Amino acid sequence: MLQSSESAIYSKEIEELSTKVSSVKKWLHTVRNCISEKSPGVIEVDIVTNLKSEITQLQLQVPEVSVFLDFATQVETCQSRCTEMSKGSITLKNLEVLVQEYDGFAVNVPELKLLRQFQSDAFDWLSRFNEIVKNAHDREDQENVVNELVCLEKDGSLLKVQVVDELLLVDVELKKASCRVEAWKVLHSKMPLESVQQVMVVATELQIENEEVFKKISDVLAQAVCLEVKAKHVLSCEVQMSEFEDVVRMSEDLSAVIPTLDAVKGALSVAKSWLTKSKPFLASDLGLMPVSNSLLRVDTLKNLVSESKSLKILLEERSLLEDVLASFMQWETNAYSALDDAESLLNILDVSDEISSDLIFQIANHVATMESITKAEFTHRYDSRVVPKLQESFAVFHWCFRAVTLCDVNPTLKEVKTLLEDAECHRVKFASRPFWRLLVDGIKWLKQAVEILVPCNNKKVNLSNVDEALRQSKMIKLSFPLIVDRLVDAIKRHNAWVDEVKAFFSHSTGERSWSLLLQLEGRGSTDAFNCVEMDMVVSEVQRVKEWKRRGGSIIGIKVGDDSMLLDGLSQISDTLDRSLYLHNKPDGCNERNVCMFCLNDSRDQEVSTCSECLDFYHMQCINPASGSTSHAATHICPYCHNIESGKISRLKIDAKRPELDMFTELLSDADNLCVEIEEKAIICKIIEKALAHKACLIQIVEFSLASLGEDLSVAVRKLSNALKAVEVVGVYERESNGKFELALARNSWRVRASKLLNSSQKPSINQIQRLLKEGLTINVPLEDYFWHRLETIKENGLQWAAKAKKVSADSGALELHKVFELIAEGENSPVHFDKELKLLQERSMLYCICRKPYDQRAMIACDKCDEWYHFDCIRLSYAPKTYICPACKVDTLDEEDKCTSSSIALERSNGECEEPQTPSPRPMELRREAERSNSNATRNNDISTKRRSGIERLLWRNRKPFRRVAKKRVELEVFSPFFHVQS
Repeated sequence: MLQSSESAIYSKEIEELSTKVSSVKKWLHTVRNCISEKSPGVIEVDIVTNLKSEITQLQLQVPEVSVFLDFATQVETCQSRCTEMSKGSITLKNLEVLVQEYDGFAVNVPELKLLRQFQSDAFDWLSRFNEIVKNAHDREDQENVVNELVCLEKDGSLLKVQVVDELLLVDVELKKASCRVEAWKVLHSKMPLESVQQVMVVATELQIENEEVFKKISDVLAQAVCLEVKAKHVLSCEVQMSEFEDVVRMSEDLSAVIPTLDAVKGALSVAKSWLTKSKPFLASDLGLMPVSNSLLRVDTLKNLVSESKSLKILLEERSLLEDVLASFMQWETNAYSALDDAESLLNILDVSDEISSDLIFQIANHVATMESITKAEFTHRYDSRVVPKLQESFAVFHWCFRAVTLCDVNPTLKEVKTLLEDAECHRVKFASRPFWRLLVDGIKWLKQAVEILVPCNNKKVNLSNVDEALRQSKMIKLSFPLIVDRLVDAIKRHNAWVDEVKAFFSHSTGERSWSLLLQLEGRGSTDAFNCVEMDMVVSEVQRVKEWKRRGGSIIGIKVGDDSMLLDGLSQISDTLDRSLYLHNKPDGCNERNVCMFCLNDSRDQEVSTCSECLDFYHMQCINPASGSTSHAATHICPYCHNIESGKISRLKIDAKRPELDMFTELLSDADNLCVEIEEKAIICKIIEKALAHKACLIQIVEFSLASLGEDLSVAVRKLSNALKAVEVVGVYERESNGKFELALARNSWRVRASKLLNSSQKPSINQIQRLLKEGLTINVPLEDYFWHRLETIKENGLQWAAKAKKVSADSGALELHKVFELIAEGENSPVHFDKELKLLQERSMLYCICRKPYDQRAMIACDKCDEWYHFDCIRLSYAPKTYICPACKVDTLDEEDKCTSSSIALERSNGECEEPQTPSPRPMELRREAERSNSNATRNNDISTKRRSGIERLLWRNRKPFRRVAKKRVELEVFSPFFHVQS
């Protein structure tokens, strides 16, 4: 027991000792690393402190302890020194010594690290300062330099390290930069001269006056001082305006503003303003005066002359304006003198009983004097009070002079009216003066007399008005002898014209000519006054002119003179002659040298002959029909071509020709005219010829409408000749032309029906129905040959089409040979049935072992022989991927087994199994029936051959391929084991 307990105690002590030894080793390792470490700031202060505290705990007695304690003492000394420096004022020099001493110290002392940061901040600040100051005087952006220095000064005051000397330098540089800013402002803007001088004083104090910017400012300052001296000189002496302008112009190029500049500009502005105000008074051209104020004020002129004496600038306009004022004063004196003379002359005229030549001479002289004064320049330019009086006095005397001068002339009505209108302007002021009333009364009588003598006013003036005017001429004091003589002569001419009118209407209607009536009207418009005879002549002339105007509107011309209506009516008469010639010309009897279009001799012109109607035409009168060669001697004329082709069914000339009823009405109105006119006789002939043309046209129309047979030649020839006559005639008669249009429409229908029936190509049933519908609209008679044939063909065609439609959908109910008979009947029909024949041909194709046509049942094709089979016929319930029919399957088995193949061949030769045959339609019998049904057509051989070949092709397509052999349906059960699906 004792031994075991002692062993346990020893084990515990050993363990403690082992732990302590391990700690010592660890401490020694750490200490040795700290002492041997050469990298700065790697060891933390806390590590050193911990190691020092562990010495006592471990009770170490090793050599490294003394070395480590020295190392720990260095750390504590560094901490205390750094802390002491941080608490006091830090100078950059002391800080550099401390940091240099502990440079490369392995322990990371926080206080030392902080001091190093203070040192780095100080060095950065000094670097910025040196960079800014380096080229500060050369930079133009001195505002930025100022801002940078201000920021630098602020940052320097916040440093922990004292940089007092450097801050003083920053302050000096800041003042220099501020001075440079002001200098650049002087160069780039205008500043007062005192401000520029102050900038130079500050630059001198800072000893930077030799810099380039201040040298420029010195030059500006010198120029400004010189300019100031010159400005004071021009202000003290009266000099030219150019010298003032030189001072202002030189100041604009300077950066400094001189003190006297405003005074110079003010003097210059006053002078220019004075010149502007004086310019209208000095201008010799009225066009240079202001539009807004065309009259110049005299008071303004006087004020300008007064203002010119206070101007500081020497101007030539000052003396010129004084001369203008003196001239105006002289003109105003002359104007007042003329007004006094005018009043004296009016008083003399008022007391005079008659207007003598001496008074007229005085009036003329005074008018000339006042006119010269009125036309003077001052009248139109100044607002003097004498100007309106002068102008009014001149206007009155000028009017009086014009009035008295009309006594010995023949004035126009416009001149007299203008004189009276001018008198109304002065009526209020001068109405009480006897001389004025005498002149106005005389001019009013003169206006009345001149109005009577004006030719256009004769019809408004009665003869009694003329007599009254002669009576009043003896009562007025002013005499107009020439006007009185003209009134007397006008009365004589009026009486002579009235006698001629009475003589004209005393004759009978046949003796009254239209030209003489026009002469009376023309002379009456100038010689006659308003009277019954004048009204009678004008009324009859208007009736005849209205009649002629109506005649011109009927034939489509605007009547300008009498010959135009006569020529137009003559041309219409000539067209009727040509139309009647065409109606009465015997068939085949043509004059070689007469054109059927213009009826002129054709010897000198190129002629063409119609091969149908044998008529002749000038090539320039009518174009050859389509298809004829140019310059050919013969051709088909357009009339024959259009009638024979059925193209013309309606006339298009209704609106271009005058109607016959209009001419009849016009002729009836001509009987009520008072004169005989040439147009009346021509209209009578036109009506007679038009009625003859109408009779011929109706005869042809009746013949054409009565023609109902197959032959079209006679009706076509007559209609062609009638069409030529209608195209030529210049009159339109509604009844006959309407019937002619109906005849043309029926002929066009018959021609097209004939072409449709006799064409080499069969018509469709739609074409026949459409043509019959068109025939109903024009009332084609049921007895017509072509109507009867078309109706018959339509009925037969519709019956066959209905039967074909029924058979094509019967699913093989009809026997195949009867289907072929129906196809042959359709092919031999005169109507073309494209759709129905295709359906029947599809119906004739037989499929499957049941030999039935396609009937919408499900089918499948053999992949070997391509024959189609019904699913239910071959007992197939679904569609396999590959299908081979029983017949083809038998052929495959034969190739595998020759014996079986030989036996099958033997059986075939013995007839035990036979090929299924499509029932034959007996092609020979069908061919004979087709030949019999189409024996009356010219196309029998070609059509029957084509139809036989078509039927034979259908028969061949319905035959089984020669390589296939199959049993009849009743015998196919033996092949039931071979029905299979090949997958």
